[in-house]
Amino acid sequence: MCKRAVAVVVDPIQSVKGKVVIDGFRNISQISFDDVRIVTSNIGYLKKPSFISLVRGLNQKYYSFDIKFTKDQLDQNMLFNLNKKSWSDNLKPVKIKGSDLNSIFKDYCKSEAEYQNSEKLATETDQMGKTNYKKHLIEKTNEVIEECTVNELLHAIHNYIFQ
Repeated sequence: MCKRAVAVVVDPIQSVKGKVVIDGFRNISQISFDDVRIVTSNIGYLKKPSFISLVRGLNQKYYSFDIKFTKDQLDQNMLFNLNKKSWSDNLKPVKIKGSDLNSIFKDYCKSEAEYQNSEKLATETDQMGKTNYKKHLIEKTNEVIEECTVNELLHAIHNYIFQ
């Protein structure tokens, strides 16, 4: 290995979201007996090595030096876009979730039965604060129809393309 070689290590264990731990290392030549580290302007930036690092040969077989880096706006935009959905994600068929239309329909039937049994002169103020099961049922039905339509179109496109 070249004696000018440097190892850059990104520590996945110490790195957390928003903070990345990066260290640089260089081998110490076992042949030369002179001081391998020339300390110039990094005195204030050195971190105290951990006991485990010393046991594994830090400052005997290799030495560590500090790495500083910054992220500009373009780097941050690139990192934010890593988990963003792309246009191709919309072309993947999705499993239709089991809808809770049965429970909504039962609640709607109960509310209609209560309305039929009570006086027909129920005003709008009597309905305030109560769930409008009819509206909720229509919204949920439209959502399920939309999901099914999109899925059927995707299946038709996939069948046409991959035949």
